[in-house]
Amino acid sequence: MIPAVVSTYDHKTKTACVVTVEELPIELPDVPIWNIFCGDEKATFYVPVEEGTGGMLLYFSVDIYDFLYKGKQEVDTKRANFEPLGNCIFIPGLNSFLQENGADENGITLKYGKSTALLKNDVFTLTCDTGSVTITKDNVKLKVGDDNDVEITSAGKFKVNNSTAELLTEVVGILEQLRDLHITPGVWEYVNTAGVVTPCTVNAIQVPIVLGQMNAVINKIKTFN
Repeated sequence: MIPAVVSTYDHKTKTACVVTVEELPIELPDVPIWNIFCGDEKATFYVPVEEGTGGMLLYFSVDIYDFLYKGKQEVDTKRANFEPLGNCIFIPGLNSFLQENGADENGITLKYGKSTALLKNDVFTLTCDTGSVTITKDNVKLKVGDDNDVEITSAGKFKVNNSTAELLTEVVGILEQLRDLHITPGVWEYVNTAGVVTPCTVNAIQVPIVLGQMNAVINKIKTFN
């Protein structure tokens, strides 16, 4: 194996032009890129490759041209007339120890650009540039931006920390005011043109029903937070 760096990459053909990292660098065109792919799209592990991607060249003792480009499962071990420098594949991922990889020592990290997936023993976290999702056995936390958080607990409850939470607070306040109007003395009295105050009994039967409905809504909203 020889360390090498990608200079150009062709996503369509899955090949790259790579330059060996040695005293006298050699440029190799059309080198196949190693990725895990099981037929019929049952399983794929694909690593994006771009200019500057480090890795290593894996050379084969037999000619692999027919296997790679003609789909033949048999390899002619007797064939020896091939260019050894071109009989290889590029395996991305070999880099200097001086390069920071952003990996977590206590979990499995998958990272590309500003997106990261971190898998630990008891937590799974997806993070991108503007938000994150964290999953544990007890809850799921969603975060969008700096001030928008939603937490869903295992009991089926959720907590909101953003403008929605403020809206819920306002809604509860308005409903409580409306409820209090139904039980405040004097609200359901009628004043005629002569200034005589008499109780209004037109909606007296409906008041307990409305109160019961409003209390149920208020209590339900309060459980959200």
